[in-house]
Amino acid sequence: GPLGVAPPHAPGRPGHAGGGGAAAAPALLPALVLRGSIVIVDLYAAFFVLAALALASAVSDPRQLGRAALAGACCGLAAVSKYPAGLCGLAVVLMLLRLRWIWRQPVRAAAFATAAGMAAAVIAMPSLVLAPAGVLKQLRFQQDQYATLHTGSYWQQLVGRAEWDLPFAGPEIGFIFLALALAGLVLAWREPRWRRDGAAWALLAVVMAAVYAGYSFRAFRNLLPLAALSCVAVGLAFARVADRPLAQ
Repeated sequence: GPLGVAPPHAPGRPGHAGGGGAAAAPALLPALVLRGSIVIVDLYAAFFVLAALALASAVSDPRQLGRAALAGACCGLAAVSKYPAGLCGLAVVLMLLRLRWIWRQPVRAAAFATAAGMAAAVIAMPSLVLAPAGVLKQLRFQQDQYATLHTGSYWQQLVGRAEWDLPFAGPEIGFIFLALALAGLVLAWREPRWRRDGAAWALLAVVMAAVYAGYSFRAFRNLLPLAALSCVAVGLAFARVADRPLAQ
């Protein structure tokens, strides 16, 4: 599974350090702890992004089209929670297309995920088809707001002072947590079992950061899905520190 749970032939041991580390990491991450009691769309977006990536990561057999469809549906729900969060669909499609099956099978899985994502988005937000002009008008309004308001940089919030509307003088993530997350990402690239996931995480991080970096309004909550995903990367680093092999 996406948190390093051991496969059936290795009764529970190899993945416990990684799973435990990933489960404990959110309690050590100010970006998540500070917003845990606040009802904001970014938390829903982060949840659905992680669910989509977890489900896509668990697809390993051509017959698991239902799991691929669920991953796609979570992408659609992420998008209607906060539109840019729907970019996780790119990561999910990449993960499915990189499966080493007969070439038509990954394409079919990606198609199932895409169709499910569109259906879930429309079901959760019927105005996408009932009032598309209104949706576009709201999107333009949001773009104007993001282009006219000015805030500090994401890097300052990442390692310096958290987002201005939070009663916290420390960083959203900090250097130590960031170093652990980057180490976990490197490990994901080096481990065959996790290489597909690592590539998807990197793609999502680059695309999402590129989208938000183009605006002068830079609230760290926009990157909350990436902050939550970093907890999984930290779990991989914990597994290595504990000197236990990652799940194969």
